[in-house]
Amino acid sequence: MASLLWCPRAHEGRKEEAMSSAQENKAVSRRVAEEIFNQGKLDLAEELYTPDYVLHDPSLRTCTVPRA
Repeated sequence: MASLLWCPRAHEGRKEEAMSSAQENKAVSRRVAEEIFNQGKLDLAEELYTPDYVLHDPSLRTCTVPRA
């Protein structure tokens, strides 16, 4: 039977990449909350959301797709 060994160095790039993505996601979330909702910069939504964005909100009965 072959055994698998964990090699931390082989996965370092992936971990750093995942952390970077998580940090980027947090930064975008903060921008949405602060700039779009708090400051009313609605034009920023075009920069931060993709055209095929779908809002998934369990409090809504249906999903909504913003119209351009």
